[in-house]
Amino acid sequence: MGDDGLYVRAEDGVRPLVWDETDNTAKPFDEAPRTGTLTGTYEVAGRVVRTAFQTLKDHVRRYTPEYVEEVTTVPAETVKRLAREFGEAACIGQTIEVDGVELPYRPASVVWYRGLSAHKHSLLNGFAIILLPTLMGAIDVPGGLLGDPYSLKGKTPTREYEAPASPEGLIARGFIGGGRVGGVYPPRKVRAPETPEMFELLPVGPYGAVFYLLNSEKEEKYNPPPFPRMLIQYHSNMMKTSGPPDVIERFLKRIPFIVSITRRFEETTEMADIVIPDLHYLERLVPFTFQHYGAGDSPLSCYGAKPVVPSPFPGPKPDEPYVDVMQVLLEIAERAGFLPDLYESMNTVAQLKGEYRLDPAEKYSYAEMVDRWLKNEFGEDHGLDWHLADGLWTDEKSVKEKYPRPFVAARAQVYFEFMHAAGDDVRRVTKELGIPWETDDYQVLPDWKPGPAFKHAAPHDLYLVNMKIPHHALSHTHHNPMLRSISARHDDLRSIWIHPETARRRGIADGDRVLVESAAGRSQRATARVTQLVHPDVVAVQGCGGGWAKGANPDEVNFNALLNLDEEHIDFLSGALDSVIAVNVATIEGGRR
Repeated sequence: MGDDGLYVRAEDGVRPLVWDETDNTAKPFDEAPRTGTLTGTYEVAGRVVRTAFQTLKDHVRRYTPEYVEEVTTVPAETVKRLAREFGEAACIGQTIEVDGVELPYRPASVVWYRGLSAHKHSLLNGFAIILLPTLMGAIDVPGGLLGDPYSLKGKTPTREYEAPASPEGLIARGFIGGGRVGGVYPPRKVRAPETPEMFELLPVGPYGAVFYLLNSEKEEKYNPPPFPRMLIQYHSNMMKTSGPPDVIERFLKRIPFIVSITRRFEETTEMADIVIPDLHYLERLVPFTFQHYGAGDSPLSCYGAKPVVPSPFPGPKPDEPYVDVMQVLLEIAERAGFLPDLYESMNTVAQLKGEYRLDPAEKYSYAEMVDRWLKNEFGEDHGLDWHLADGLWTDEKSVKEKYPRPFVAARAQVYFEFMHAAGDDVRRVTKELGIPWETDDYQVLPDWKPGPAFKHAAPHDLYLVNMKIPHHALSHTHHNPMLRSISARHDDLRSIWIHPETARRRGIADGDRVLVESAAGRSQRATARVTQLVHPDVVAVQGCGGGWAKGANPDEVNFNALLNLDEEHIDFLSGALDSVIAVNVATIEGGRR
């Protein structure tokens, strides 16, 4: 690693060099021993350079247990104990036999998901987390962090398995250290955006929908592509689940024509010009609803939904029973004149081959398409008739499919050099477009950076987070009468969890009605639940209660109504909206329930 933070490369300008301790010289990675030197400082072509691992070691020295305690309140001694236990549990050097094959045994792992990723600077946090199992050698081996094989195409007995390496010798196709983190490496080429989502400016990000909302509010600043003139909304309730409802309302009101395909009238449906009935899950035909890979020793499995009862209303084709929204979309594509293009897309997405490919010059019913898709995936005798009669497909995996890492020659990354070029690419394009864009987080090594709520001034000095309720599937089940009765008994859709000591300091008793107010002035009413299940500095609510449509309870808490939608709360690498909010919680006068 040179002073510029980039790999020192071979004469071809592509292959990174590694230090061969035996010959005491630097060699291209594919010409040196697999046991190249991990640490040290050396001289190469007159330059003093360090190994990537040495650079990482030097970088993280500042993150002492005492520093971690200052940021997190976790005692330094606890941090040391957890680090020691994690390293000991990894059983470095031990092996285990699986199906007659000796494999590394690393029973220690850590994984990250929304709790870490829904924040400003979240991608850097994710890099730090994925480094832990990577350094332990605990990715895709027995006992470690398991995921889909790097590239397992299809599930049939003839499925292909491959784990491609980049020209730099690193695991390619969107993986870091073997674990999926949303298509980070290799980064996508940056170009001028084609939609207001501006996903083209997020070369390492998994999504960018929040920029639709930001650009709608600040069009003059970001000069996005033309705003959409039509929206087809399906099986979602954006007004409650996608951000502050007032922002979503302004966004939807700008769209001239909205179609809502839904099972019930909800807040977003009320914004629609046309409403088309959707189906209940017991009325649907969807062959690939569940394609659980089944990590590790679990077998491959795939099964889908099939109609148990007929739909109570007809579909777009009078001679076809209505079994899936795809029939509506096919009808729209046919009437709008792009059905052949949809067929070609289906051929690509479903990887339809040979006789099962869709001919753009023909027309197919939804049932015919499902039959081709199933046969292409599982074989001639596993078409629609098989799916309706049985429909559960399973298969055992090879050792390579269970634990692929030992069979992969490509290297895992501990130094994210590609971020340097990705950041330069973003800076170049955004400068050409004349728009502001945050690029400071395009770093080759992760750092902890405070989010906007960190140590906010009083009285908004509590961290509000959202949580899942165990008997609800996010907000999808809030209209289920049985589950609503459970929620009513526990008051969990109306409550905010607060620590006893925090409640005492603020004069809040269990059952009090309180006002939750953000530093930006957004507010929600809630019922206090005093509990030691939250940190003294944290208050927690469920995500998407409340609403104003028929059947909704306006007394419930809607976490999204407290979110801030601005540059300070958006991660410009991942497209995440920061979901920790600086709030004050105070009793409402006379607010006993």
